[in-house]
Amino acid sequence: MCMCVYVCACWCMCRSHCSQYFHYPIPPSSSSKKTLPYPQGASVVFFSFIGFDTVATAAEEVKNPGRDLPIGIVGSLSICTVLYVAMCLVITGMEKFTTIDLDAPFAVAFSKVGMGWAQRVVAAGALTGIITSLLGSLLGQARIYVTLGRQALAPAWLARVHPVRGTPVNATIVTMFTAGFLALFIEIELLAELVSIGTLVVFCSVCSGVLFRRYHVHGSGESLQPLAWRLGCVVLFSVGFSVSYTEKAHISVPFIFLGLWLIVTASFLMLPVRYTPQVFRCPGSPFIPSLGMLATLHLIGSLGWPAYVRWIVWFILGTIVYLSYGVHKAQRRRSGSDLGSRIRTAAIVHKARGKP
Repeated sequence: MCMCVYVCACWCMCRSHCSQYFHYPIPPSSSSKKTLPYPQGASVVFFSFIGFDTVATAAEEVKNPGRDLPIGIVGSLSICTVLYVAMCLVITGMEKFTTIDLDAPFAVAFSKVGMGWAQRVVAAGALTGIITSLLGSLLGQARIYVTLGRQALAPAWLARVHPVRGTPVNATIVTMFTAGFLALFIEIELLAELVSIGTLVVFCSVCSGVLFRRYHVHGSGESLQPLAWRLGCVVLFSVGFSVSYTEKAHISVPFIFLGLWLIVTASFLMLPVRYTPQVFRCPGSPFIPSLGMLATLHLIGSLGWPAYVRWIVWFILGTIVYLSYGVHKAQRRRSGSDLGSRIRTAAIVHKARGKP
């Protein structure tokens, strides 16, 4: 609500300065470091939208997750999108895009038009927004550490909660120090690209997982080949579309890849549906999940090789930790759970038979 009032106030205060810059052209061959092709710009600032995943990580604290989580995720995304668009309209209406200050755009813009008092209001609002964003991210990341600790993919002490308040104290402390370390010693541009490509890869995996879960049930004994080659073709044609678009191939090439992607996506309808959620169902399957894969892979393809190299290094480090620690701990945990389950089952059977 505060952000809504803030955007409306900005719009009202700067409306007299807006009309002269709204139609300022962006040269196609502009070499300005402040301008990027729109897919590359969208992929870099994608991390601005990841706050909604905090809603998903707080599922244990929701009374009705099946109903409330979709509402929270879609609602937060919609509100953020409207606010971001409104803010972009305001700042590009106040001054030319080539003169926007990258560190404090609104504060400097208001100062240029002689509204110094608004500059101080904007600075205070930005500081408040940063604090709330930090607290929200701290909440979500701590819950992720708790889940990793419970699954034995990370040290178990991360899953411990406060005996009175029921909050994950250890996970919160680890999140605080790791986030502070990264923010202090790593440049924001590098972090933005790394967070964006990591988030996009996760979202692409989620979209493919929705399709996989819909058409396959673990332990059914059915062949994975028909589903696997369809998912592989969706990835292949999405990457082909992204590369052909980014590298400015002939205009027919991206459309060819789009057509192939659409044909493969439609072929999912030939597969029998094996699983249907009882509470929340993804609308428009298989087209919506497949479109999500296309969009995320297109944005990933716009980031450039430095982002890919950083992500590959980070992925290799995570894989090493998983193979050397997590997979063994998780296997022992599952074995112990299975043994405990068998012991409890045997005790129930013996008790039912009247045996000690």
